[in-house]
Amino acid sequence: MTATRLGLLSYLFGMLFDIAAVRNVPRVKPFMLAAMAASQLWAIYRLAARSPRLPVPRAVRAVCAVLSPLALLAMFYSIFVEIPLRKAWIEEGHMDELVTDGTYALSRHPGVLFYTVWILAAALATRSRRLLTAAPTLILGDVVHVAFQERFVLEPYFGEAYREYQRTTPFLIPNRASAARFLAGLRGRRPAEP
Repeated sequence: MTATRLGLLSYLFGMLFDIAAVRNVPRVKPFMLAAMAASQLWAIYRLAARSPRLPVPRAVRAVCAVLSPLALLAMFYSIFVEIPLRKAWIEEGHMDELVTDGTYALSRHPGVLFYTVWILAAALATRSRRLLTAAPTLILGDVVHVAFQERFVLEPYFGEAYREYQRTTPFLIPNRASAARFLAGLRGRRPAEP
């Protein structure tokens, strides 16, 4: 199996995780989460390590060498800290309440934004031609996964609260209003209602 296909397979594990969460099958969730993370990380490692090298300027590589791990940490923070790890990812069921603040004020799926920055910065930091070539496919796979979550998990689970969140917060790309809500949250002020 190619590394890119392995990376895409991780999203299938993610969808199976989502189905297990909705169907209240807690024993499956940790295994699907582990399979998703392991297949994604192994695919990215293989793409980065076993690749012809790109001619990337040293300064760009240095910036990306810092940006890549920061984006990875931001992704993990967004996905596993702002959304409580045990309840959302391990225990029976899904979340009790919808998270709409923090990075979730920027967009409904900030993990995809951070993932995108991580993959692209990692490709440039490692000068990996294969990772840079595979990045659009892997990012698209992530977008398809979160679109699946929207349609089959989040909207049915949270109902009207999620539909209101969809009206006020962009799917992926932050806009001026969502950025203002995010920044107001960082400053500890209550954001203005949209």
